[in-house]
Amino acid sequence: MMRVFAIAAASQALAAATPFSLCGGIANQLGVDAVTVTPEPVKVGQNVNVQVHGVTSIPFSGGRAEVDVKVAGVKVASLKFDACSELGVACPKNAGEEWTGGLSYPIPKFAPGGIT
Repeated sequence: MMRVFAIAAASQALAAATPFSLCGGIANQLGVDAVTVTPEPVKVGQNVNVQVHGVTSIPFSGGRAEVDVKVAGVKVASLKFDACSELGVACPKNAGEEWTGGLSYPIPKFAPGGIT
């Protein structure tokens, strides 16, 4: 399983590209280079939509990935999914090929205070 990236969402309005970080100890073989989160701002109890973009550094035909969702710096979920069928990436991909994918996730009501 690949631990791909963590998504950080704050209560203030988010820029077009949302700050994200790769989880420690992994190579960015999927070439994740941009993450966009909507709505702006994220709202507790509502869905957050995440669009991901990258350029693979290796041939890629599928696999499981994990995404940590953080709200105001607090981890509220760890999502595990199939990168092709559940993220919506059209697989297979050749090395150097661009890809996009996305997912929707409900922000739990137990998310930190200060999130509207």
